[in-house]
Amino acid sequence: SKVLPLATPMIDVMAAVQRINGDSDDPEQEKQRSPSSSPPPTMVVSELISQLVDSSGENNDKTAYEEPCFSSKSLERLERIYTRFATGTTDNNSDEKVMTTENVEQWLIEINGQVGRGSEFREAVELMTRNLNTEQDEDGNNNEQHTEPKESAEKPTKVPLDAILTLEDFQAIYTKELRQG
Repeated sequence: SKVLPLATPMIDVMAAVQRINGDSDDPEQEKQRSPSSSPPPTMVVSELISQLVDSSGENNDKTAYEEPCFSSKSLERLERIYTRFATGTTDNNSDEKVMTTENVEQWLIEINGQVGRGSEFREAVELMTRNLNTEQDEDGNNNEQHTEPKESAEKPTKVPLDAILTLEDFQAIYTKELRQG
């Protein structure tokens, strides 16, 4: 298993090559390092996909490239992030923490800088609307009208009030992100 500290900074390859090579009497080498020639647009970064994605095939028959699934360590990390934000409780199980509208707004501000932008926002609104409609269905209110979120020509600009986001929803948001690349 690979162990990779996430705090390790990226390496500036061109600077490292210049430090290794030092001053040279070779005019061709000096010419290659001149400030007028720009370095190639390449960054050397640590490979993280093997830690992020479950490649064992235990979660499904597809490969990590066809339909990736998070590794158990990634799911644990997502759960820790979720737990940091989730302060609400459900009516039927007070031990289960859920993200309230305010919690989701805090999370969105932290990851996107504001509420109302990003694919995480759009997916959270859709899932929270579905959860809100499911709650209303269980209470017997307008059962047929609330089975699916309403399609609207307008894009949502805020998180639904009095809705919740579950841990499963939170993980689904990031699974969708992973699969979209």
